[in-house]
Amino acid sequence: MSFHAGETLGRWLVDDVLSYGSPWLLIAHDAENPDIEAVLQVAERSKTTERWYKRSARALRALQHPAFPDLIEAKGTESHVFLAVQPFDADPMSAHMAEGHVDWQLACTWLYELARALQFMHEQGWVHGGLSPDTIYISTTDRIRLLGLRCATPIGERAPIPRDSVTYIAPEVLQDPDHNGPRADLYAFGCIAYELLAREPAFPAAAWGEHPDPARVLLEWKTKTEALDPGPEQPDWLRSLVKKCTHPEPDHRLPDMDTVVAWLEGSRASWRIVPPNATPVALPRGQEPTLVLQPSFDTDALARQFAQHAAALQGDYRGTHDMLVIVSAALGAAAGLCLAVLAVFYLEISQLV
Repeated sequence: MSFHAGETLGRWLVDDVLSYGSPWLLIAHDAENPDIEAVLQVAERSKTTERWYKRSARALRALQHPAFPDLIEAKGTESHVFLAVQPFDADPMSAHMAEGHVDWQLACTWLYELARALQFMHEQGWVHGGLSPDTIYISTTDRIRLLGLRCATPIGERAPIPRDSVTYIAPEVLQDPDHNGPRADLYAFGCIAYELLAREPAFPAAAWGEHPDPARVLLEWKTKTEALDPGPEQPDWLRSLVKKCTHPEPDHRLPDMDTVVAWLEGSRASWRIVPPNATPVALPRGQEPTLVLQPSFDTDALARQFAQHAAALQGDYRGTHDMLVIVSAALGAAAGLCLAVLAVFYLEISQLV
C-alpha cells in the first residue's frame, strides 16, 4: 500500500510524500483545521510496529529538546499505526551522503550536533539504540532532528535489534541485547562518523544483507575488526576520536558522550565553518547606519579571565612593593653608614692637619 496527496489518515489529510517504505514520511494537515500541520511517520500495523510506535511516542514525550520533534499524537487505524510530529525542514543524512563528498569540517558540524543530542538523551536516562544515517535528519541550517526512536529505551531496559540498523550496532549488543547502553550509542556514533569521513560504510550491507542471521555474521566481523580509522587525509585528532568510539571492546572506548562533546569543542577552532563576510555597500554621506560592535567572543569569560589576571598582577605588585621597601631601607642604612664613616675620616684628617 502507498499514500498519495489527498488521502486521509485519521484526522490528517496528506499533502505530500517525503519518503516511501516502512515507515513512510508524509506531510499532512488537520482536515478540520488546515492551520495545523504535521509530519506523519506511518507503518503497516502489526504487533511489532505497535510496540515500535509506543516506544517512540514514550521517548518523544520524555525528551524535550530541539533535536527531537514535538509529538502531536500517536494513533492507529485498522491497517496502520502512525506518529504525528511538528513539521521540520530536514533531509536524512543518508540523502546528503548519496549526493557526494561531505567536507570533514561540515561533517564535524553535524557530528557535534549529534553528540550534543545524544549527550542530552543519556543525561535524561535514555539510549537511542537505532542510530543510522536514515534516522538522523539534517536541516538547511545544519541542525539535526533524531527520528527512528523505535528502539529508544530507558538505560537498563532491554531493546530489540533492528535488522536495518545492524551495521551500526555495537558488537556487545549483537551478542546480548541486555548490554545496550550509552557506549553502544557511542559505537554507532563512531560508525556514522567513519562513514561520513571515509565516504563508505564500515560494514556494507552487501556483505551480510542476504544472510539469514546477519547479527551473527556482523558480531564475528566486528569483534575481529580493529577500531575504525577514517584515513590519513583526516586530521589526527579526528581520526583518534573515531578510533576511540569504535573499539570492539566497550571498556576501551571513550567513557561517555560528554567526552565526545568536549573533544569536538576543544578542536572547534579547526572545523567551525565561518560564513564569508558580506560585501559592504557604500551609502551616501550622512546616511551611514550607527556602528554597533558585536563581539565574536565570550565577553563574560573574558571578563573573568581579566579579573583573575588582575588579581594575580595585584598580588605580584604587592610582593614587589614590599621587596622594594626592604631594599630601599637597606640601601638607606648602607648610605647612612657610609656617610658616618666619611664624617669620622674627615674629622681625623682635620685633626692631623
